[in-house]
Amino acid sequence: MLAGGAVLAAVRGRLAPALWVQALGLALLGVAGCTALLTGDAAGSGFTSDFRLAIGIDPLSGFFLLVLGATGAPAAVAAVAYLPRSAHPRAIGVLSGLFPLALAGLLVARDPVLFLGFWEVMTL
Repeated sequence: MLAGGAVLAAVRGRLAPALWVQALGLALLGVAGCTALLTGDAAGSGFTSDFRLAIGIDPLSGFFLLVLGATGAPAAVAAVAYLPRSAHPRAIGVLSGLFPLALAGLLVARDPVLFLGFWEVMTL
């Protein structure tokens, strides 16, 4: 949903719906994180030093996904009113979907390739 919201934000006249889609995606990330945190269960791959792609979630990464969703979703909702008045609203709308996507990818990465890849995308 974050990637879809980022693509939708690039379309002229679709900024507000794109931000709502991003807010929903962030809220769902928060729900997934809360579920992992409260159940204490891990899902997906465990941490590995192998050069194979692996993703997973555990209670600790669930906590940080919860924090990402709890702060990102209200920010995306608030951006609906304020972002259209900025100098480059569509570019910022695209980046507002891609940045939390990179943050979430960093949190669920379980191998060095994905971790460093998402880290570099996040720092752009």
